[in-house]
Amino acid sequence: MKLFFFLCFLYFVLTFSAYSQEIDTQTLRCQYKLTYVKDSTNMGKTSEDLMILELGRKCSKFYSYYTFHSDSLVDADTKAGVSVMEMIGNMAKYGGKRSSYTVYRDYPEGDVTVVDKIIDSHYCYAEPIVLPQWQVKAEYDTILGYRCQMAVCNFKGRSYVAWFAPGIPVNGGPWQLSGLPGLILKVADTRNHYTFQCVGLKASSLPIVFNKVELTKVSKKEYSKVVRRYYADAIGLIESTFGATITPLDGGGKPSKPYNPIDLTL
Repeated sequence: MKLFFFLCFLYFVLTFSAYSQEIDTQTLRCQYKLTYVKDSTNMGKTSEDLMILELGRKCSKFYSYYTFHSDSLVDADTKAGVSVMEMIGNMAKYGGKRSSYTVYRDYPEGDVTVVDKIIDSHYCYAEPIVLPQWQVKAEYDTILGYRCQMAVCNFKGRSYVAWFAPGIPVNGGPWQLSGLPGLILKVADTRNHYTFQCVGLKASSLPIVFNKVELTKVSKKEYSKVVRRYYADAIGLIESTFGATITPLDGGGKPSKPYNPIDLTL
């Protein structure tokens, strides 16, 4: 499998190039600890990520801090002319890439745009914003010093319990969960596959940017096919991309990866 990971990293280094377009100005910047289960048949093993929500006056952006940090380091080394072999030697400083998707809400206006890098392509699909149909409950808690109220909904195949803060009167929350009269500070699906816990927030006036990489625009259905193929046979997808045969050094076969997306309509 070492050859497999080497080719992935090598191709990423050679193809990563982006410039940014400012699409809004942040008013609030939130950090969420994401705890999730990659394999729904193994609930005892969880993974974590640190997600960033940039809320603006017109739109918002949601992405993984760790993936952003790794991408930024690779981009800086690429612009500095660092050789591929040096980058390979520096892999430890890049850290692990986590969630690969970025969600732009209300960009363009009225749509949710999702960008996700799979192998060598940045796939992009857009769909109209659909707000969860929340039921607000008379139950309360305190999170980060804010009095929060409970709300529940069914959204994109999962049932959620959320806690929102009326004292932060903005329409926002992690991933595509929004539509309450206050910022969502905590939300989890009822099977505990995905839990978002706000761990920090602050006012901000930084720009919200759309990363202008070369995008492969697809429908949500087409994106789903690519994602499912990647998880079913990642090496096979890379082989077809590179036009080469990859033989795992451990002599094993081509195992599938567990597939447990937050959006069960994919």
